[in-house]
Amino acid sequence: MLEHPDYYSVLHVSKQATQGDIKQAFRRLVRQFHPDLNPNNPAAAARFKQLCEAYQVLGHPHRRSRYDRKLASDDKPSQSFQTVYLQGMKQLSERNYSKAIAAFTQAIAHKPTSIEAYLGRCQAHDGLQADRAVFEDCYQILQINPQMAQAYYYQGRAARAIGVRARGN
Repeated sequence: MLEHPDYYSVLHVSKQATQGDIKQAFRRLVRQFHPDLNPNNPAAAARFKQLCEAYQVLGHPHRRSRYDRKLASDDKPSQSFQTVYLQGMKQLSERNYSKAIAAFTQAIAHKPTSIEAYLGRCQAHDGLQADRAVFEDCYQILQINPQMAQAYYYQGRAARAIGVRARGN
């Protein structure tokens, strides 16, 4: 098991993400969890700190390559998409939302066009009432399949909670 967090999942990017993708993800998430925008919210402050830590490593090519080497040496044999997806579903059914998110994020890294994995992660984020993350997952689902009704449902709920108009295609 890793002794350090998976910075890629913290920033919601794949291991193949470019420096630009990492920077964009960091900026988007840091705005969402910034302490000035979430006063008296220790969970947001902790998430903000975690995002900054992840970006300090992944945002610098030399540190990122060291981190990637460390990940490669720590990794146990890679699990298949189906294995991690089923782990995510099990965690979701047990309402272990954080573990479900981690499993679905890993499944998405294996298969970036998996609507099922995005939808599972969306449901786990919904369980944690992480409405912006729900909204972002729905957006990704709708990029893959604009006809996915469940994505519109969750996107509408999240949009209502955060006070924005839901995006279509």
